[in-house]
Amino acid sequence: AQGNADQAHRQAHTIKGSSANIAATRVNDVARRIEMAATEDKMDEVAELFPILTREFEILKQRLQEAPK
Repeated sequence: AQGNADQAHRQAHTIKGSSANIAATRVNDVARRIEMAATEDKMDEVAELFPILTREFEILKQRLQEAPK
């Protein structure tokens, strides 16, 4: 279980940093929450937040595709 928490923490940390670089605040917020939950080994919370992160990422992707080029 600890290995999963470590991996979730690393992935959330990467997403958090990348989303901050492009001012994707909603993605960043959820990734930050996942990172904190994983740090505390709260994998149930990570599992609850993951679909939210996925949804926010899809919204971001759609907005980026619609943005003027």
